[in-house]
Order: sequence, then C-alpha cells, then structure tokens
Amino acid sequence: MEHLFAQNSCKRGFHVQVELKNIKNFNVKHPPSICKNVECVKNIVKFTTEDLLVLNIRITQALNEVEILTNAILNEMLKELRKYISCIYDLCNGIADLDLIFSFAQYSTRSGSTRPKFGQYMDIKSSRHPILDIINSIVTIDNDIFASTDKNLNIITGPNMGGKSIYIRQVALLQIIAQIGCFVPATFAQFRICDRLFTRIGFGDSIESNASTWVLEVLHLILIVHATRTTLIKELNGILPSLTKHSLVIIDELCRATSCEEGSSLAWAICEHIMQSCAFIFFATHSILITKLQDLYCNVLNYHMEALPARDFTTRLTYTYKLCPGVTNFDDYGLTLARDVKMPEHLIENAIEIEKCLRQTRVALPDNPSNEADLILDNCIQNLLNMKDTECLNISNIQSVVLEMMNKLKENRRKNIDPLMEYIDSDNEV
Repeated sequence: MEHLFAQNSCKRGFHVQVELKNIKNFNVKHPPSICKNVECVKNIVKFTTEDLLVLNIRITQALNEVEILTNAILNEMLKELRKYISCIYDLCNGIADLDLIFSFAQYSTRSGSTRPKFGQYMDIKSSRHPILDIINSIVTIDNDIFASTDKNLNIITGPNMGGKSIYIRQVALLQIIAQIGCFVPATFAQFRICDRLFTRIGFGDSIESNASTWVLEVLHLILIVHATRTTLIKELNGILPSLTKHSLVIIDELCRATSCEEGSSLAWAICEHIMQSCAFIFFATHSILITKLQDLYCNVLNYHMEALPARDFTTRLTYTYKLCPGVTNFDDYGLTLARDVKMPEHLIENAIEIEKCLRQTRVALPDNPSNEADLILDNCIQNLLNMKDTECLNISNIQSVVLEMMNKLKENRRKNIDPLMEYIDSDNEV
C-alpha cells in the first residue's frame, strides 16, 4: 500500500485516497471494518471513516453558521447604506470620470500627440493608428488624412496586406478619440463634428499577425464565406436612409461577395449616391473601375497604399504602408503573395498562365482625362478656402495659388487639347 493521502471534494468532503499496485487483491464488497463508503476507480481506492464523517458534519454546520452570520451582517450594513445610496452612486460615477480623465491624460502625454481642432473639414497631418501606436514591437507609418465637402469621397486602392483596411479604420478611430475629448496621435489634426459613424468592414484579417483577409484564406486553404448580396443590401438599407451631411462613412471592399461585374456596378452606383450627401466617405477597394469616378466627379480623390512591385513573380513585395495620391500602378500582387505564403509552385505557374490569357482578352478601361481642367480649378478653389479657414488669405498667397493653377492648366493643354484653354493665351493673363 502506497501513496496514502487525504482528499477533499464537494460530494464526499474530506476522505482518504489510496493507490494500490495490485487492485485485484482488494475486495470492494468486503473492505476493512474501518473503511466506510468505499469507491474504487482504476487502481485508486477512496474511502472515509466514522471519525472523518463526524468531522465533515461539524465542518458543514460551522460553514452554515458562518453563512448565516455573514448574511445578517450584510443585511444590517445594507440597511445603513441605503440612506447614502445616492452618494455612493455619485462616488462611483466620479471615480469612473476620474479614471477616464486620467486615461486621456496618460495617453495624451505620449510624444507625437496633438490637441484636435474642429472646423468644416477633416485635415490630419502625420497621423498614426492609435492602437498600433502603443504596441512597442510595431513601427507605425505616418499618413495624412483629408476630406471636405468639396472632396468628400476618398478611394483607396493597393495590394493585399498594403494597409488599406488599417488606414480606413484609423480614420474612424481618430474621429472617435477626438470627439470624446482626447488628444490624437498626429502632428496636426482638425476634424469636422460627426453626428453619425457608419462602417461596413470585414473582420477576416488579423492585425496581430499582419495578415490580410486574402492571405488568411490562402494560408488556411479554405473559402471564407463573405456576406451575401442579401446581407449587403440589408446593411446598406440601414445606412442610406440615416445618412446625413455630417456623417462619416467607412467602407471596406464593398460588394466583393458577388461577381466582379455586378459588384463593381453596385459599388459604383452606391458611391455615386452617398457622395452627393456631403458625408465624408473613405472607401477601400481592389476594383480599379471605381477609381474612374474621379474622371467624372470633382469631389473624388484617388489614393493608393504604396508597395514596391515584384519582378516576374519571383521577389517578395516590399510594403511601405504609405498613402500616396493616384491609383495603384501595378497588378498581379495576389500571385506574388501566393508564392510568399508557400503555395505549391505548380499552382502558381498555372495561375500565371491563366492570368496572362485573361489579360490578353480583357478590354482595358479607357482613360477619360476630360475633366482634368475642372479638377485643377477645383483644387485652386479648395486651397483658397483652406487659406480662409486658417486665416492665411492675403494677396501674395492668392497670386501664388492662381499662378500655380495657370501653370497646371497650361501643362494640361500641352498634354490634351482642352476647350477651356482656348481662353488662355499668355502668362501675363494671371
């Protein structure tokens, strides 16, 4: 007989447990007279004795008495506290407010934080993601954010894992942080008061592992089921009727759960509708068709997350996570990423051949630079309005902005014959 020790459980209380080497020699039906309530599990025998039973009863009685006394004391204390319950609630609220203010103060004292201003447009310089900014192992990249009633639709393109989703979430988080009264991680920050924040963002990616939704799909070799068109329409039906001119709309990969043609058409129509509301819209997409909205409307801005393209699908993409103006300037980043995550080589080669065939038969989207002059004029007006808001509007600055506009218009005329430029004959007309 070895390993004799005491045990305790809710069902048996204190009891004895014995480990037997040869359990077959022990008869559970005829145990020693000292053993009571014998139970055998494998080579473990559990039992109690009369003395232990008595002690267990006394322990149970003592616990019941302690519980009765405790309840009596608590009831008396509650009766006394009910007289001051309103003060206690006020104290709890005061502690919560103090904790919030202390948290704001602690976060705002971090280097690189600034006190936000509020005006008629959103203009944030060198902003950083507020969550990634406090993770010591991650070096955040500064990016600017701008939106106004004249430039209220921002379309962001770029490769997978380039930072599009993180950027638009950063816009929403900074808006929330500023409006609750905290400093924001930026060198300069001006916000427009937002009355409603609408988001449609997929959560299939992983910030912790720096993996986008597409990369996780490849890594797991499964098809992640996205929202169906019915779900999409329901979500948009909840947004569109409630949209106001002071709303902030964040959309990530709109209409990606259906075919490319239908998805791009729906996304185009939705963007055309919501951009007329003067709401600030940040839209991340892989659809190059959506970027053609800038050729038709002056209130559209195209941006892309910069990345160094691969060569012949053999080198790894280098991400800068920097927001740059214009549309992403290279394709086939998905195939490069597929090789980076070690997909079978024969699948990659087959995909490359298929992609080449599709590219040869695909009709390129035509460029439409017809409204470049309108964009130049609109940018000039926007610069003048910004100067007015920042109280920098004077004769010298006006001349500088107008001169820059005229130079751009003349350069545009050299590239493309524009009817608007027929009225501009010489530099002296400035």
